[in-house]
Amino acid sequence: MENNENVAVKKNNSKFIIGGIIILAALAFLFYMTTENSMFFITVDELYERGDSLIDQSVQITGAVIGESIAYDSETMVVTFTIAHMPADMELLNA
Repeated sequence: MENNENVAVKKNNSKFIIGGIIILAALAFLFYMTTENSMFFITVDELYERGDSLIDQSVQITGAVIGESIAYDSETMVVTFTIAHMPADMELLNA
């Protein structure tokens, strides 16, 4: 009778170990995905300071897009626009 109980306990322990491994693998995957595709926020001034060092990097710029400056070229599928540094360029936004 004691042997049957030991076998049942070992099966339960192995289920917890397998479950723990699956959870750890999922957490490791989520950590990898968030750090691999991470972007950071920079200001317009920082963008000018860093210049070419940000080429081919994903960044998010804090600021406001000037609505009248938005231009789309359907041939090249390129969108261009002017972004204003916030809050320093408030007069530009009100123009």
